[in-house]
Amino acid sequence: MASAKRRIRAAADGVVWMTEVVEERLQWVWRGYIPQGKVTLLDGDPGLGKSTVAYDLAARLSVGSELPDRRPLCGEPLVCLIVSGEDDFADTIKPRLRAAGADMRRIATLALRHDERGNVIPFTIPEDTARLGKAIRATNAKFVVIDPIMAFLSESINSHNDASVRRALGSLTTLGQDTKAAILALRHLNKDQATTKAMYRGGGSIAISGAARSVLIVAPQRDNPAVKVVAQTKNNLIGADEAPSLTYSIKPWNEDRDIPRISWTGTSDMTADDLLRQADGRRDDYARRDAVAFWKASLAQGPKPMSEIETEAEDEGITTSTLKRAGKDMGLHKYRRRDRNGRTTGWYAHLAEHPCPKGCRGSQRVNA
Repeated sequence: MASAKRRIRAAADGVVWMTEVVEERLQWVWRGYIPQGKVTLLDGDPGLGKSTVAYDLAARLSVGSELPDRRPLCGEPLVCLIVSGEDDFADTIKPRLRAAGADMRRIATLALRHDERGNVIPFTIPEDTARLGKAIRATNAKFVVIDPIMAFLSESINSHNDASVRRALGSLTTLGQDTKAAILALRHLNKDQATTKAMYRGGGSIAISGAARSVLIVAPQRDNPAVKVVAQTKNNLIGADEAPSLTYSIKPWNEDRDIPRISWTGTSDMTADDLLRQADGRRDDYARRDAVAFWKASLAQGPKPMSEIETEAEDEGITTSTLKRAGKDMGLHKYRRRDRNGRTTGWYAHLAEHPCPKGCRGSQRVNA
């Protein structure tokens, strides 16, 4: 299918009128959870079965069986492409696919490449995105698993820098649009356990979550850690009620108890944020921790206008008073910016470890 860019004819002045845009209906590989032609993230700590969940999904899609929420697959079985940087295909991935009932004729991976000395040439993003695209087109894959995404980011990509991350993830976004393949990228959580807002717990820059149209998180159920919950952190495309939180457990396969498989057990009322909260009952602590995480993400690239920060915080459900208390706890600083006549044009906040820009005046700590 032609790419989105080729379907749109630009006018001589570079403007594209909506009359030239061919409207398309949004398609889903798994309605509410994994959109077709988009990037989806699956976040979670190690040991919770994220990879096995991905293999379970690939197996279901390869044979056209019902999905974990009991809804049937829309359309024919799909070809799946798995790119793994952690699990071995021979002794881990294929056995788990077999336990999940996969049709191996519809599941592929990228062949390893070697240099002249026989050393494996690692697959990297964005440099090898074209190679991935070639494999997707050759197999007609419509479900692609990248596990884990951070293992494949090129050394030229700073995973904590928004602009750098956008360059890498942008290539995957375009690839999904061009091939209509759903790309599921797995990611570990960061170590900031004080943060209880799921949007800020994914590893690397917040821009990684920003590039995805759907973000899912896996975490253990508080009162029964053997039960795991998949919840929606973010979805730009559909209402939250379309994708309820789902529960599963990891069971040994009856035919070979050394091979784990996923057993989907139902739904949960827990949200993504609920899953990350500690059971200390102090609601204000949750809000304060979320505000601290918001400050860190907002100011990661440098100073920012206080008015803009407060508006964004309000959109995130963080009150101004909570925001300022968290800023005080962190030892944040703010400074005023003046025009040529000495009039104040606005206050800007910056992290304590970031120096006040040259020429700024009146730098002081943020107080509640």
